[in-house]
Amino acid sequence: MICGIFWDLYTLHIFVRVSLKS
Repeated sequence: MICGIFWDLYTLHIFVRVSLKS
């Protein structure tokens, strides 16, 4: 499902942002 892919990308984006913040 496209929704699943979008959710995956969204979660990954947050994870990357948190990693960069640290």
